Amino acid sequence: MKRLHMQRIGYRTIKTVLASLVALLICSQFEKMDPVLVLLGVYCAMERTIADSWLGCLSQFFGVLVGSVLGFLLLLAIPAPPEWLIALCLVAVIYVCNLLHMSYAVFLSSLIFVSVCTGSATAADIFGRIRDVSLGLTTGLIVNIFVHPNSNEPRIYACIRALQQQTLLCAEQAVLYGRYPDMEPCHKARLALARELEQAKKQLFLFSRRQYEAREAMTNGCAQLAMRMAQEIEAISSMDVLAAPSPENLQRLLALGLSAPDEPRAQAQSAEAAVLNYHLDCFLRAYGFLEELLPHTNTETKQDILVKER
Repeated sequence: MKRLHMQRIGYRTIKTVLASLVALLICSQFEKMDPVLVLLGVYCAMERTIADSWLGCLSQFFGVLVGSVLGFLLLLAIPAPPEWLIALCLVAVIYVCNLLHMSYAVFLSSLIFVSVCTGSATAADIFGRIRDVSLGLTTGLIVNIFVHPNSNEPRIYACIRALQQQTLLCAEQAVLYGRYPDMEPCHKARLALARELEQAKKQLFLFSRRQYEAREAMTNGCAQLAMRMAQEIEAISSMDVLAAPSPENLQRLLALGLSAPDEPRAQAQSAEAAVLNYHLDCFLRAYGFLEELLPHTNTETKQDILVKER
């Protein structure tokens, strides 16, 4: 049985509660507003990035709109439609969503459509449902944008640090000990960094263009150096013979805090040694440039950053 661990309350949780409070206070001023639909809209708007929040809001709004309108039209034609007809008409609901390029709204549209057709909906009910959901979506989106807007810049640097450390461990095994390292952690670190860089593009309009370009240049520059380190280690690890490093490169590696075997490996003048030292030199230069660029004030781990976000 897994032990329960106390978790800190993250920023997104606080923003969700704040947006829910604001939406419920507004809802309480009107008798016919449905707080459940309002909260449904609030929660749908609380995504990690503004682009994802906007997509979620579109999905929610069009899902309610299409499902409510089509359900109301069916009730106008047939006041008490049988279940088989309601199920058959779901084809029209899905078709309309796909026609409007809103395939992500199919599930909610179908859910609302069935809910309307199995109840007694009027035009006022349709308008009220759309109004309530729109209030929740608007409140949640505004709070998500302006209250502690999410920036994954710390996560990007955490991923860069993780990739840097993994490449160093691989360099220690391949160059100092002559062993072929396990490159799987490096691959995972590269994928995590690529995901964070892609997510950063979804927050473009949170910052001014000049501010965003400055942040993007810095994070992309550091990411490219970390990727270059991984590429050089992969090149070394793919060699048929793992030759010993030159004395100069050996000292540069040891200066980074890596441990060497008690008995140093024998030096050899060979084509393999020349290729290894070339890639190793590129690796070490990329490491040096990365150390100069990386901010050293942020000591949070990636896990700490993710906990803050929840």
